[in-house]
Amino acid sequence: MNFLQKEIKNEIMATDILICIYDEEPKEEIQKSIDESFKIFRDIEKRFSRFLPNNELSSFNSFGLLKNPKENIQLSDDLYQMLEKSLSFNKFTNGAFDISILPNLINEGYNISKTKGYYKPSILNSKSNSPTLQSSSNLNTVKTSKIMDLVLNKQEKTVTKPLALKIDLGGIAKGYAVDKVSKFLKEKYSNFLIDAGGDIYSSGIDLKNNYQYWAIDIENPLLTNISSDTLIVSDKGIATSGINRRKWTKDGIQKNHIINPKTGKSVSNDILSVTVITDTATQSDVLAKSLLIMGIEKGIKFSEEKEIASYFIDKNLKIFKSSKINKYIWKEQTN
Repeated sequence: MNFLQKEIKNEIMATDILICIYDEEPKEEIQKSIDESFKIFRDIEKRFSRFLPNNELSSFNSFGLLKNPKENIQLSDDLYQMLEKSLSFNKFTNGAFDISILPNLINEGYNISKTKGYYKPSILNSKSNSPTLQSSSNLNTVKTSKIMDLVLNKQEKTVTKPLALKIDLGGIAKGYAVDKVSKFLKEKYSNFLIDAGGDIYSSGIDLKNNYQYWAIDIENPLLTNISSDTLIVSDKGIATSGINRRKWTKDGIQKNHIINPKTGKSVSNDILSVTVITDTATQSDVLAKSLLIMGIEKGIKFSEEKEIASYFIDKNLKIFKSSKINKYIWKEQTN
């Protein structure tokens, strides 16, 4: 049995991406599969990052209708799927998940990429032709143009949208990319792990450590070298969303990249991070962000109603868990 892994740090999607594969195939073949997997991640970033110019996302944001609702925008399969999933998640979470928050992100100060520090005060008043500015026009119309204004045509893979509706796919694209890579790898392999900055898919078992599962640590949001708990999972998507990493200061106020669609502002409640386990990385990614926005009380209630395995850490490092997650926690299984 051969084991191969590769990690690329902070080059793709402004995060660290790790891929591990165990299989009887020659190492050369496994290496080719890993390299192809990273190409998929790069492709998703190239096409759907709002910080890259003249790509599929910026083209989508530049389209829109004022008077002619019959005009359709042709979509790629990837963009169609992300929009379709986003609409479904928006309904499922009662509006907590909404990709049409790009103008809010800009107003809160997230106007440059992570690698450049998130916030540049002069950019909103600049005459620059940056992709951020192009995709954040008509900021004053954000309240009247939300994701539910999209109309999808499944058969033709088209959409109509208001001109003012501008989207950011940061809340779903990474999980979607992990699932796309996992689908590619499952065509050949049973046992592998993909970790894209906390958006994870675990397939099969961890043969290297002779585990009949994968052991995934839940990071302490304040003490990154310490785990809050360890999850044992197989064939599951795991994602953690938090306010402790992507943050900046604007006008003396600390901001973060998680936007509450109801207020249009960076989320500000009692939560530091939320971890969710579901069948896919996309679903886990979306739900972790949505539960963080809801807050602990509403988030736990929603998790119990919808049977979501969720794990909350508040600003005092106190832990709150839904009942569904207990079966995945290593300590619970060994007591």
